[in-house]
Amino acid sequence: NDEAPAAEFCPPPPAPLAGSTAAEAPQGLPPELADSDPIVPPEIRVRGVRLRAEDVEVTFTEMVVEEGSESKRSIKLRVPGDSTVAELRRRVGDELGWDPQAQRRAKFVAKAGSSFVGLNEDDRLGGRRTLLVRGATL
Repeated sequence: NDEAPAAEFCPPPPAPLAGSTAAEAPQGLPPELADSDPIVPPEIRVRGVRLRAEDVEVTFTEMVVEEGSESKRSIKLRVPGDSTVAELRRRVGDELGWDPQAQRRAKFVAKAGSSFVGLNEDDRLGGRRTLLVRGATL
């Protein structure tokens, strides 16, 4: 049979990880690219290195505890989609000019069905796009 063999897909060699040396770079790359960071979609994690996730818009609403209080205030911010509660608190605090004491008082709460759940410092934003803020004014 005179048919040419089907082409085989051969993936390119892996790009060097951030912080690797040119000696570890894949063969055939020009020297100016040998030390560059790989271009990787943000949701991929490589050897425990956390790459930046895509930004999402989150609405932060002041949680009114007492009836008759002022109306709820809200702000919307774009933040990395994999932010922790601690990172969100710093971001909101920086945006609103909170002093360190206000940042410590601020607690983030998420609605879970008909109740509310307090979020821990290391909890990630995940799919949440609305958070309530308790203990600090917006």
